[in-house]
Amino acid sequence: MIVDPRPSFRLRVGLATTDAEISACKRLIAETYGREYGVRMADKDADPNGMSELYPDRYAMGTIRGELVCCAGLYVGRTYVEEYGGVLAEDVNQALADAGASWPRPRVEYTKVVVKQSYLRRGVGRLFIGATHSRSFLDIDGQPPAVLVCAKLSILRIWRLAGIRTRKLSEFVPYRNHDRYCAAGDPMESHLIIPEIDIHRRWYDQAFPATCAIDVLGGIHAD
Repeated sequence: MIVDPRPSFRLRVGLATTDAEISACKRLIAETYGREYGVRMADKDADPNGMSELYPDRYAMGTIRGELVCCAGLYVGRTYVEEYGGVLAEDVNQALADAGASWPRPRVEYTKVVVKQSYLRRGVGRLFIGATHSRSFLDIDGQPPAVLVCAKLSILRIWRLAGIRTRKLSEFVPYRNHDRYCAAGDPMESHLIIPEIDIHRRWYDQAFPATCAIDVLGGIHAD
């Protein structure tokens, strides 16, 4: 009998609320973006054309046996998709209207999702992206926002695998950091997610903190 050597694990997903939790998320993001893209993270006065970007305003974190293994952020009140990607509020509102969703509504950007190196290629990213599309993380004052995301097409595929629809708004306008993120044949695009329509209910209705599991065959489920 062949035994699959990959371990099962349980991922606890929740908001980063304490100073220590937020600092740990910021460190993991800074380490990853510095190593992978040569980009510095800043609390203020960032310059995406000068190789620095702002830390998110809000964080979700994933832990396994108490170890921080992944995190993601939200920009709230300002988004890179609009500020640097050439997308206008009117574009977002039109996409909402075309989908039959209410508008206008608050806009957030899902951003800076990173996985610790030792947990790459083990299904953590897809599980974490799914689990963090919870109203516990995304909603603003109890209301579903327009969720913006910009990523390479190869990365946006993970959203689809997690059961989350994304709607193309536009190709992302190049800026200096953009050259570090994209690749030939794998461009970056700005997309919209309408939570109450596009996110599978198992994710959107799952309250934080949540415990999710992945088994040795790659199956993902929420407890």
